[in-house]
Amino acid sequence: EEWLEGSAEERLKEQFAEAVEFMNTDTGVIIPEEVQRRLYGLHARALRGEAPAAAPADLHEEQWRAWVEASGLTALEAMRMYVAAAKAIGGQSKASGAEMK
Repeated sequence: EEWLEGSAEERLKEQFAEAVEFMNTDTGVIIPEEVQRRLYGLHARALRGEAPAAAPADLHEEQWRAWVEASGLTALEAMRMYVAAAKAIGGQSKASGAEMK
């Protein structure tokens, strides 16, 4: 059973990597700033862990706030939500040929 859980986790990590790659391409879809911030927060939580108590010098305050908002999630939950959001955006971009797998 542990193997199955690990396998599902590995697949999620692969899907997350694919979603990040997709979101770094020109999807042809205008993504609202609010959604972009949410994606940033989910990405930061998934890869960098919990947000620090104060905004790091290298981040805009809005980016840090998005990260803080996602900090209640586990890394895997953040990945799952990021993948779902990227798939929704991919559905909007089918006409542009930039569809997410």
